[in-house]
Amino acid sequence: MDGSSEPLPRNLLADLSPNFQYEYIQSEFIERLVSSCQYLNSKYTVLLHDDELYTRRGLEVCIAELESDTRLIGCQGRSLYFFYQSKQVFAHEVYFKNKDVKDNFSDGVTRVKNSFLNGDPSFAPYALYSVMRTEKWKALIDLSYSRFYGCGYVYELAFQIGAMALGPIKVVENLLWLRSGENSKQTSSAVNRSISTGEWGTSQEYAMEFEDYVKRLTDVLSVNGVASTYEAEQVVREISAQFFDYSLHKPYRPIAYWQRLLSFTAKFTPKWFKSLLKRNMTKTLGAVLDYRGIEFSGALDQMRRKGIQFDSVETRKIHKFLLDFHSEFVNN
Repeated sequence: MDGSSEPLPRNLLADLSPNFQYEYIQSEFIERLVSSCQYLNSKYTVLLHDDELYTRRGLEVCIAELESDTRLIGCQGRSLYFFYQSKQVFAHEVYFKNKDVKDNFSDGVTRVKNSFLNGDPSFAPYALYSVMRTEKWKALIDLSYSRFYGCGYVYELAFQIGAMALGPIKVVENLLWLRSGENSKQTSSAVNRSISTGEWGTSQEYAMEFEDYVKRLTDVLSVNGVASTYEAEQVVREISAQFFDYSLHKPYRPIAYWQRLLSFTAKFTPKWFKSLLKRNMTKTLGAVLDYRGIEFSGALDQMRRKGIQFDSVETRKIHKFLLDFHSEFVNN
């Protein structure tokens, strides 16, 4: 689903696999995401941005889990964040807190509550980037992205609550998703990142949007038999209030102040000095400075020691692809 200013040249499209369907739709990201559902005819769906990668082995493992347990609506693997610098690819694991929620196969209300512990969803599966049964994916995209919200983070919150309510998602110890740190976050008039979810949810300015958000989630939960209308509305309001509080306090944690200070310092530090520091810093200093990026193969070794599996031949090919891409296209 290409929303660029110009479509891809025909000669590039001719080289693509025959099962690849390219649609040029010059519209907002959320509009393309919703319209993509009309083209989905596969058994499973997963969201892939143009600067990121999935491993073939990770997809195979996730699909095998979904095939073997029909109770699951989705399956998530482990994630590696990467970026290119000084002719090297650096990486570190992200979303490592994600895990199966407690009582994963119980009722939807219990699962939703257990996936937002004190308002924090980071200890639950990241539903939007799970391999998911297509019929569930379509329902959740319609729920979360088919209506405009004044805050760009609300869409994912609605998707996460809806997914946890509709069924269990399993987390497997296999590398699935390689997330790029090389481009800025998606932002536009339809994906407004200037205010937090907590600000949106507690502001009178967006009160009508919030009530519509509650109604949409309540309808999905009650229509799908997750809970009665009354119980569904109560759990949506309760979980949302907890998340809004978490969102409002998150920027004021000591670690958040430290990270902003490091980011500000890095912005005005010469590149040659940063490169020198990174090459010579100890692990202890790296931990203090929150510099978690290590060379790509080293990051994979760390994941392997934690018990995370991957195809070494495949990851070497991915590493080479990233190096070649920057060497041939970006730096030229």
